[in-house]
Amino acid sequence: MTDDLIELVRQRKVIYDSKCKDYKDHFMRNAAWEEIAEILEQPVNKCKDDWAKLRNAFASALKRRRNKKNGQAAAALVPWKYEESMSFLLPYMECRSTKTNVTTTPESPPTEESPDESLPESPSTSRSQSQSSSSRRKPNKEPKLPTRFV
Repeated sequence: MTDDLIELVRQRKVIYDSKCKDYKDHFMRNAAWEEIAEILEQPVNKCKDDWAKLRNAFASALKRRRNKKNGQAAAALVPWKYEESMSFLLPYMECRSTKTNVTTTPESPPTEESPDESLPESPSTSRSQSQSSSSRRKPNKEPKLPTRFV
């Protein structure tokens, strides 16, 4: 039945081609679905639901292929059972960008780093710096100001 449904939908562009002149005509689309339901001897809603599931599974199969990684695991990717028979939909499927309701805040301006912070530390320099900095530590005293500022 699934192969028959795919073939019957393929023959009726009004169902899947949004550029078809009758695509927006609900009477034409419903008539197409009624023809399909009559041929398959199934209720119209079941045919529509089955088609929606097939279309979504096809879109997921395409997404898996698009997001596959190179290498050994990619070679093991088995095509979806109806991928070839539903390939007629490829020109009519568009990749839409996702929308979100999360607002982003503008990033804070970059802060200036001291020269020591911007350079990565190697183990040898970090040890010598920590030893020398510990020997340079002084007790916490108030800085002495020149007498002319006092």
